[in-house]
Amino acid sequence: MPDQPERPYESLLGKYVSVWLWSILFGSMSGVGYTFIGYRPIEGRFLASIILSCLLFGIGSLAALSSLIALYRGLVNFLIPKFVMGEESDPQAFAFSLRHAFLMFIIAVVTRVIMALIEALLAGFGRF
Repeated sequence: MPDQPERPYESLLGKYVSVWLWSILFGSMSGVGYTFIGYRPIEGRFLASIILSCLLFGIGSLAALSSLIALYRGLVNFLIPKFVMGEESDPQAFAFSLRHAFLMFIIAVVTRVIMALIEALLAGFGRF
């Protein structure tokens, strides 16, 4: 089957979707990262709170940072060269950085949810 010429709107739509996906991941990750920055362990049950929270805080913070680094790489290696400089960029590398950023985003969200559940349990047991 002969190659069909690419339609102009398909190229424009591809550019729009790539920027859109990157922006959604960046905004979501920024929000999750902010919850780690503003985290304060609950008072009472100090030792259990510190041990569990520090472990999960470390995992979640590293996942959030790794996600932001992957998004930065996608921005510098794909989006800026393609849209600002008009150079050809590797879409496979961009897809890999988006996949990595999304995986790290999921890990950060899961660890933050677990931290919130632990806080709720420790606060509940602290009353007895």
